[in-house]
Amino acid sequence: AAAAAAAAGALCVHFDVSDRAAARVRARGGGAAELGVADMLRLPLRDAAADGFVEKGLFDSITMRSDGQADAAYRYMQELARVLADGGVALVFSLFGPDSDEKDMLGLLGHEDVMVSCDHIASPPFEKPDQHFSFVYVLTRRARG
Repeated sequence: AAAAAAAAGALCVHFDVSDRAAARVRARGGGAAELGVADMLRLPLRDAAADGFVEKGLFDSITMRSDGQADAAYRYMQELARVLADGGVALVFSLFGPDSDEKDMLGLLGHEDVMVSCDHIASPPFEKPDQHFSFVYVLTRRARG
């Protein structure tokens, strides 16, 4: 996907919190993406720099513990809202649906600067063998006022 986006003129950057994971992406060719190691809660991007963002599982990971769930989600959404350009879109993939008993996904992803919608997509089961789909939350950055 990064190679196709880059061919269309987009700048694609892959961030991972781990040097080891970034090295694996580099070894596979990186898909025409620039690679970097960064903390998602402190991305090395200027304000409104990203037109799009794809995140696969980080939100689920940082909100696993119920004692810090709301704080982690709020800090994540603050950073996402900061780096997304007006009208920019982030796709957040999750195992948890909007009606999940385990997480209030819409509440956790809620932010005054972002509109949220959700859909599900067919996918192979990961942590939940009886679940044959994932959820994709589409977060659209509202215009700065």
